[in-house]
Amino acid sequence: MTILYDILFVVNSISKKLQSKDMGMDVAIEQLKGLISFFEKYREYEFQNAIISVKEINTEMDIEPKFREKTC
Repeated sequence: MTILYDILFVVNSISKKLQSKDMGMDVAIEQLKGLISFFEKYREYEFQNAIISVKEINTEMDIEPKFREKTC
């Protein structure tokens, strides 16, 4: 849920901007480039931070964090 919140917050913000009546094509393209950049940075850095944050929240709530291991 933490990861979904992070992603949906940004996507929703961009979506609202793109739906404005006076949105120009050049601005829309820049907004979408920014969204792509967000996803690239999130994948590179923030995903691991989100996992750490979730583990901390689970520990505070006295819940054992369980994450599936990637299998080939």
